[in-house]
Amino acid sequence: MHWALQQKNQEVLIQDQMDRDKAMSKELRELFDQGDENHTGFMTLSDLQRFMNDDKVKAHMRVIGIDAFQATGIFRLLDTDGNGHVEADEFIMGCMRLEGPAKEVDLATLLYESKKMLRYVRAAVHELKLDHARVEKEVRQVGEELLVQERRPKFSTGRSQVRLAMQDHIENF
Repeated sequence: MHWALQQKNQEVLIQDQMDRDKAMSKELRELFDQGDENHTGFMTLSDLQRFMNDDKVKAHMRVIGIDAFQATGIFRLLDTDGNGHVEADEFIMGCMRLEGPAKEVDLATLLYESKKMLRYVRAAVHELKLDHARVEKEVRQVGEELLVQERRPKFSTGRSQVRLAMQDHIENF
């Protein structure tokens, strides 16, 4: 009997959470529609900044734990596809995700993404070092070839021969 009561309580809690999520999604959709004055289905950064200056919007955002004074940062977080505007779904899902304090999974995701980015940066730096070493080697070779060219007996077209040697070397690079 005790187990059945716990199961029922859990079902009620789950249904309550789903109802709250649905209500919040509806409220955020209404807020977004108010901010989308041109009815384009999206807001630009300036649209969002103007929208977030409204006292009612500020209060609503505070209720869900979002500081409306940081509209630029919020925009960057919500613009998940990086296209320069926030669509309704990005706004709704982003605000719901930003609701309240950071959760452990948020911090774990941030740590994972940071480590992933660090690996990428390290690999890029390694490639740059290899490229730099190759360029240094090529520059040394060109310099050596120029010295050899200058030590050879000069003809009336000596300078053009040096230029041709440099061009040949560059083309083979």
